[in-house]
Amino acid sequence: MKLWVIVAVGLLIHLVFFFSVFEVFFATPLVTDLTPHKSPLPPPAKRLVFIVADDLQGKEVVFDTVFNESQYTWSWDTPKFLAKVTGGNQDRMFSDKYPGHMKYLAGINAKDMDTWVFDEFQKLFLEAKEDTTLQSKLSNERILFFLHLGGLDHSGYIVRPSSPSYLEHIRFVDDGVQKLVSTMEQHYGSDGKTAYVFTSDHGMTDWAWGLQDIRRTDINQASMAGLLAALVGIPFPKNAVLPMPDNVFDVSDEEMAQMLYANLQQLLAQVQGMREERETRSIKFAFTPFQPLSAGTLEDIKDRISRQLASKQFKEAIQECQQSISLALRGIRYYTTYDRNHLWFDVYRQMLVFSGSLKPLLPYIALTFLGLQAGGIMIQWSASCVAMGVFALIPTGTRELQFNLVVIGGVLAIIVAFYVMRSFANRQLARRKQFLIYGFQILMMALAIFIMRHTAALAANDKRTPLVILAIVEPFLVTTDIRCRLFAVALAWMGPYILLGISYPFFNTLYQ
Repeated sequence: MKLWVIVAVGLLIHLVFFFSVFEVFFATPLVTDLTPHKSPLPPPAKRLVFIVADDLQGKEVVFDTVFNESQYTWSWDTPKFLAKVTGGNQDRMFSDKYPGHMKYLAGINAKDMDTWVFDEFQKLFLEAKEDTTLQSKLSNERILFFLHLGGLDHSGYIVRPSSPSYLEHIRFVDDGVQKLVSTMEQHYGSDGKTAYVFTSDHGMTDWAWGLQDIRRTDINQASMAGLLAALVGIPFPKNAVLPMPDNVFDVSDEEMAQMLYANLQQLLAQVQGMREERETRSIKFAFTPFQPLSAGTLEDIKDRISRQLASKQFKEAIQECQQSISLALRGIRYYTTYDRNHLWFDVYRQMLVFSGSLKPLLPYIALTFLGLQAGGIMIQWSASCVAMGVFALIPTGTRELQFNLVVIGGVLAIIVAFYVMRSFANRQLARRKQFLIYGFQILMMALAIFIMRHTAALAANDKRTPLVILAIVEPFLVTTDIRCRLFAVALAWMGPYILLGISYPFFNTLYQ
C-alpha cells in the first residue's frame, strides 16, 4: 500500500474521532418546549435570598432557570452571567452588574467586589421607602434576590484560604450577610416567610478543619435549582437534571408528596423530550430507547401517583415518587450519554465497569501494542503513557500550594534537557541552529520557574502580577528528525506545565 494512502486514511480516522469527541461530549443536553410543573399547595416561603460566594460563569446557551420562573428577581452579578439569565425577561428581572473599574485584576482588593454587592442590596430597600411602585413589587410572592459575592473566590485563590487576609474577608462577608438578614426581616416584619440560601460551588479549604462531629446534609450542586424552586413555589426549571433534596424540608406529608410529584413530572418530561430528540437524530433501526420508561410506562406512573394523592395516601405517594425519580434519573443519564457508547474508548470503560475485570480488555490492549513500532521506543513510549495515565485517576482539588516542589521539578527538567542535548551532540543528530533553539526553550523553562515563584511572592504581598506570554512555536523550526522534533515539543510544553502544575493535588500529597 502506498504511503500517501496510509497517511490519508490515518488522518481521516483521527479527524473523525476528533470531531466525534466534540459532538458527543460537548453537545448541549438541553431539551426545549417542555411543560413547567409546580406544586399546587402554598410553598414554605414567599421570597428567597440566594447568595453565591464563588466564581460564576454563564453557559453558551439560553436555559430555563429559577430566575426567569420567578415573579420578580433582583440580582447583582457579573455581566457575562446576567446576560444569559435575564435574556428576554427585563420586565421581571432587574439586574445590576459590577462597574467596569471594579473588575478584578491581580493586586486589586477583591473585597471591593463584595462591598459593591452589599451596598447595592441595601440601596434597593432604601429606595423602596420612597418608591411605591418598587415597594409593591417587593411585596409580591415568588420573588428572588440573587447576590454573587465573587470577591471571596478571587481572594482565596490569590492569598490562599489559610492567610489572615482571607479570614478577614470571611468576617467581612459574615457581617454583610448579618446586615442583609436584618434589613430583610425589618422590611417584611419578621413574617417567617423569607428563605436564605448561602452556597458556593467548591469552597476554599484544606480539608482539615476538624468538623467531623458536626451533622451535615450534603446537597448535589445540580439539585440546587430544585431546592430553590420548591422553597418559593415556582415551577421547577425545565432543564434541571437532578431532583430537589427531599431531606431538608420541614413540611407535611401532603406538601412533600405534591412537591415530589411536580418534580417527577418535570424529570419525566425531560426523559420523553430526550428520547424524541435522540430518536430523530439516530438511524431508525439502530435506535434503542430506555426500556424501563416507555411511553406507556410514563402514563402508568403518573396515573398511579395521581390516584394515591386523590385518596390522600401521601406516604405511599412519596415512596412512589422517590422510586420513579430514581428511574427518571437513569433515563436522563441514558439519553445524555447515549452517543458516547459509540466511541470505542467508552466501550472499554463499560466493559471494565459491568465485568469488574481487565480480562475482557486484554485482547484490545494487545492489538494496540502490536500496532506500535518494535524496539526500545515502543517500551519507552508505552511506559510513559502508563505513567501519565496515573494522573487522570487522581481526584482534582485545591490544596495549599507548594511552590518549592514545583521549582525542584522544573530544575530537574532542565537538567534532563541538558543531558538529552548532550546525547544528541554525540550522535550528531542536530546542528548548531537546533542547539540554539533548544537553548532558547530551556531558557523559557527557567523563565517559567522564575515567573511562578515571583508571582507567588507578589500575591502574598497583594501586588500586581506581571503578564508574560510564552511562545511554543520553536518545534516547527528544528530539523524533521523525529527524535529532535519530539524533544523540541517536550521542551515547548514543559514551561506551561510548570506554571499550571502548582496546585496539582498529587504533588501536594507527595510533599506533605
